[in-house]
Amino acid sequence: MNSDTCELLLVDDRTDLITLLYSQLARRKGFRVERLQTSGEAVSRLSAHRYDLILSNDVTQDGKKLRRLAALQGIPLVQVKNERKSSRKSHFTLLPEDVIVLEDDDQRVEFPVPDAQSIREVLRRIAQSFEQMARPNQEMEQFPTCYGHPYEVLLAAPVPMAIIREEVVAWANEELAHSLGYSRSTLQGTRLSSHFSDPAEYRRFMTEAGQERKRPGWGRDVVLLARRDGRPVPFRLKKCDVLLETRGTACILIAEDLSRELQREGMIREYEDRMIAQEIRHQQVLQSMGALVVRTDTDGTIAWINSRAEAIFGIPAVEAEGKPLIGTLVAPEDASARDLAAMISDCSCHPEEYEIRAIFHRTGAGHEVCVAWKIVGITGSEGKNAGVLCVGEDITDYRETEAGGIRTDPWKSRLLRGTDIREEVFDAVFHIAIEISREGREGKKVGTSFVLGDTGKVLERSRQLTLNSFAGQGRALRTVTDLRNKECIKNFAQLDGAFVVTGDGLIEAAGRQFLVGEVTVAIPPGYGTRHTSVAAMTAISSSVGIVVSETAGRLTVFRDGKIVKTLLF
Repeated sequence: MNSDTCELLLVDDRTDLITLLYSQLARRKGFRVERLQTSGEAVSRLSAHRYDLILSNDVTQDGKKLRRLAALQGIPLVQVKNERKSSRKSHFTLLPEDVIVLEDDDQRVEFPVPDAQSIREVLRRIAQSFEQMARPNQEMEQFPTCYGHPYEVLLAAPVPMAIIREEVVAWANEELAHSLGYSRSTLQGTRLSSHFSDPAEYRRFMTEAGQERKRPGWGRDVVLLARRDGRPVPFRLKKCDVLLETRGTACILIAEDLSRELQREGMIREYEDRMIAQEIRHQQVLQSMGALVVRTDTDGTIAWINSRAEAIFGIPAVEAEGKPLIGTLVAPEDASARDLAAMISDCSCHPEEYEIRAIFHRTGAGHEVCVAWKIVGITGSEGKNAGVLCVGEDITDYRETEAGGIRTDPWKSRLLRGTDIREEVFDAVFHIAIEISREGREGKKVGTSFVLGDTGKVLERSRQLTLNSFAGQGRALRTVTDLRNKECIKNFAQLDGAFVVTGDGLIEAAGRQFLVGEVTVAIPPGYGTRHTSVAAMTAISSSVGIVVSETAGRLTVFRDGKIVKTLLF
């Protein structure tokens, strides 16, 4: 077979278009066209002769058999159709506004016919497309002698490969085409430079490739190639120059997609980070041996308390053990007693679940302390419930002279980093939210929300839902750190909408509705629209959100669209 001639097999469907194409291609230099009347004849002919390209529109069983045989031999099979836009009938083969379509398993290429004068140019472009599709098959016989491997071996190689001739992709396998987001037929014939993200990097690569020709072996380079969608992908290219018998020098490329390697490295780093975090958590456990620990039976009877719990509650372990938790460590008339009993009961029924709740206790000395309890069900032998373990952290802010002070130092500095929010402003709003969560208003649960900091952006992405009760008020009446304003804020919390507070503590608005659009936030299911909108606002601004749930008495702190802290009162 002459490598300069395209051997083309045409199955005649007796349409004007196929007849015209046969007439044009048979006269065109570089083509040798064989026309057969049926797909059955074509199947028989393939057993005795090899072609570079097959043209067939046959969809019968013989046509499907021809398609399968062509695929086995690696020969492109192309359908050629005239998708006429109008219903006009004409003995002319083509009419203006017709569209000639070339279609194979990988691609669809359209050739519009704008007017009668352009028909010759359209046919010329179609012939060029046939040459490009056929070029890999023209090289098949040269592969063993030119490249040292049979064509089928390179085609089936599990690594991305290409052959570059005169800075053009003369051949590529499926692996490389897939890595760059192309089909083989659309990748072949493109300029190598078009697949580099940076023209300067391409020039450097070609310079080094030219230097490699002076010495044998494989050269290596790491470059950024651009996928068809424009996304850059790191590749390690291995290149080797080969002298062809008829067409000079070509370059074989083996491309290793480093994005997978980087992904593996990222997964390793993530795993190492998790191991470090796990180690830190273990250290925290060891360092928190001063935590309050109380173990109860499934009915809430105290089985054991540690020394820290003895010190906080002012009751020796020997006196506490065997007594009910409610009534010993928590006063029965306390508002949190019922919730604590319900949590212990739930953990006894569902030992794999736990919840964190902040509960205010009265100590033996008459002081009020706030303990954040994590209550976990214990599974004994044979999978039976063996009781409940209550692990508590004293989060009381003993510097706070007013009742209800909660220590926020362990997580506050990290929360406020990168914002314009002063610590005393956050503390003031946080403790107002705690009081609303615990007390409600006039005997009823109240839900509300506060957004602190980055006030300009917050106001820009929100609107008034109700009357702004703080509009026109003087600075003194809008300062959240002024204790005289606390009751007023708690009263207005009963109205719909959120409070917007500046980083230095001024209430800019109340009754605000946030207009954040479609923002994805990382909060678990079960939270309402108030939580979602505040989380979204913190995701699009450098603000901090505090939300009090009306139904559960839950207080949630948000930053960057995520939950930072949750307390149940």
